Amino acid sequence: MSTKFINWLRLKLETPEDKIIRAFMKEYATQDNRATAFPVFFTICDKKRVYTKEGHGDDDVLLYHGSEFESENALGQHLAGEGMDKDLIRKEIREAERFGVKWEPTYSNLFLTASAAESHLKRNHYKYHSDAHTYGDHAFRSPELAEFLTALLTKYKIELEWR
Repeated sequence: MSTKFINWLRLKLETPEDKIIRAFMKEYATQDNRATAFPVFFTICDKKRVYTKEGHGDDDVLLYHGSEFESENALGQHLAGEGMDKDLIRKEIREAERFGVKWEPTYSNLFLTASAAESHLKRNHYKYHSDAHTYGDHAFRSPELAEFLTALLTKYKIELEWR
């Protein structure tokens, strides 16, 4: 029997599960690894606000009764809108807590394909900062993941295109 016929027969005898695994591994092996070593995985890189000492962040804010204001002027306008007189407004502004604010990256979730990460971010964009993006990383402390993925690539005769 020819090799071509044996390969054709093997594909015909594949279970639905085999087809799912083969398609997944093909996508994994041919995706852009973003210059990251095997085994690669993807996460969502988001931003979270972190409060710091005044003057040590990207911006400074005033905190007044649980509400945040970007400037003394903004807090003053808010208090004036509540009917406070000017002397009391000045006193409240002096006593407002002041903080610096900076944005720090956070990484969440785990995806084995970039397309799965991008699809998740697209469907759930409202849960993330507007600058959130997918991020490729290397599971260098996970030799069992490397062994597992290598075994699947070998079993399904798929070449890793970016190794």
